[in-house]
Amino acid sequence: ASLGIALLWTTHSTWLWLDRLQSERLIFYQVAGFSQVDRIQSGYYTPRLLAELPEDKEAYHLQGHRLRHAPLGIWPQEPIHPAWMTWKNQIFLFLEQDSLQVPEQLQVDYLILGKDRIRSLDQLPESLGFQKLIIDGSNSRTTANRLKSQAMQANLPHHSILHEGALILK
Repeated sequence: ASLGIALLWTTHSTWLWLDRLQSERLIFYQVAGFSQVDRIQSGYYTPRLLAELPEDKEAYHLQGHRLRHAPLGIWPQEPIHPAWMTWKNQIFLFLEQDSLQVPEQLQVDYLILGKDRIRSLDQLPESLGFQKLIIDGSNSRTTANRLKSQAMQANLPHHSILHEGALILK
């Protein structure tokens, strides 16, 4: 009986590992005060590299998470672009740089607000359309509270990393 249970447990664990290896996910999270986005596919991860994240913090806080979700290591391609990216035919725009200019009539699937660049939803250009708002963990708690409150009042689909934790898209 114990051999059967051990075999069942091993089969189940192997199935979970293979599912994790084959699934494709996009994970938005905050760790040690730094925001991070990892694209995980085919057992590899592609980080959205943040220059301000010290190497020791990355090694201490992120490597365990990445090895658990992407056991084969880093994707041997370029990191995610600092201002935008596409994933599964969806467009993600990161508004966190003062120098980033939004073109007229831009429609994106996900708008990510970070680093207190946008302190109120009134600051967003009217020509910018989005399906879901992500309030990044790099915002101060005051800014995140304000943006979340405004999004709720405007009935906008949103997710706040500081309030609701990591966002995993599959």
